[in-house]
Amino acid sequence: MRVAFALCALMVVSTLIETRAASIVAVGPLDRDTVTELFGISADGSVVAGRSWRGSGTSRAVRWTAATGTLALPDTPQGAVAYAVSGDGNYIVGHTGDDHGFRWSAASEIEIVGGAFAYAASYNGSVVVGSTIGPDRRAFRWSEADGLQDLGNSRATGVSADGTIVVGQTTTPAGGFFRWTAEGGGVELGLGIAQAISADGTTIVGGGAGNAFVWTEADGIRSIGGNVAYAVNADGSVIVGEGKDAFGDWHATLIHSRLGSRDLVDVLRCQGGNVAGWNLNEATGVSADGLTIVGNGTDPGGNRYGWVAQLDPIAHPGDADGNGKVDINDLNLVRNNFGSEGAPVLGDTDYDCGVTIDDLNAVRNNFGWVEVRQVPEPSSFAAMLCCLSVFGFYFHLRRGSA
Repeated sequence: MRVAFALCALMVVSTLIETRAASIVAVGPLDRDTVTELFGISADGSVVAGRSWRGSGTSRAVRWTAATGTLALPDTPQGAVAYAVSGDGNYIVGHTGDDHGFRWSAASEIEIVGGAFAYAASYNGSVVVGSTIGPDRRAFRWSEADGLQDLGNSRATGVSADGTIVVGQTTTPAGGFFRWTAEGGGVELGLGIAQAISADGTTIVGGGAGNAFVWTEADGIRSIGGNVAYAVNADGSVIVGEGKDAFGDWHATLIHSRLGSRDLVDVLRCQGGNVAGWNLNEATGVSADGLTIVGNGTDPGGNRYGWVAQLDPIAHPGDADGNGKVDINDLNLVRNNFGSEGAPVLGDTDYDCGVTIDDLNAVRNNFGWVEVRQVPEPSSFAAMLCCLSVFGFYFHLRRGSA
């Protein structure tokens, strides 16, 4: 019975505390190719798309999953590039290499959707946006219901999950970005090039004049860390892109609502990820929850490969043990490990590989915060029922022996 109690306790703890290690994997090329570049990712982070090539000449559009590795998109021609994945992972859109935008799925294979470049798709893939080619380049929105629609302007680069809001680049000489809806048409919002919009349609990200920006209806446009923001997660809380350091080297950038602007490789390392030898040049896509990020760079072997990085959940400031509240336990973790350095290290609440006064202040400033918890996951509920059954059986035996 003691063993049963111990096992039950272990089950409850394991279901209430999720432990994962930050990680990064290389996405290698197809046979005979030497380079991969990744541009798109599904909402759950399981499907990634881009191209495989030799660094010159024609490329091939590819799809990657952890189970299959890198595979060529069937029925797509030589020279094709995949730019985006629908949120549900069923569709991939891109450029055929011969002046056509395409939509591909395993069920329907390749479809021409108009224009020359298809840059983004709605969650279920029923809406695709992009641009035509040539000196009079035009943004377009294509849908299964309405076909091809000319949006004017220059190019469309992002679309909300429901397909109703489109963003892109204007044709104004100064270079601006627009937001389009069926009701209001295309409205210019400011200078710069919009690269993406959040799934909920509230947040637009991009770059211009060496500065990444974010736009929301509430706050308008503001500069953020990095040179260009390429992608944003579902609710706008996580933005990824690239930035240049003082030496002129490019680095993948993470702009997080809880961390601010950080070098992605530093966050991965401080969460225990093995990033030795990696050079992460740019982050080009992010999953809906902000924890799976794709991009391009060089792996430890010097290969020009795309990569897929998995972050640990980013805890609330001061929540050193990640249990959804800031309390005396977090204060003790920071106090007992103050001055420690490592990757990872207990008490490091801001993921900078050390426990410093910043971590102490994070606990102090957020002391008493409690996360609104959801109904327990089925696995947690099942574990608790299991324990209740063990306890009930135990007490039944005790009563029977009395």
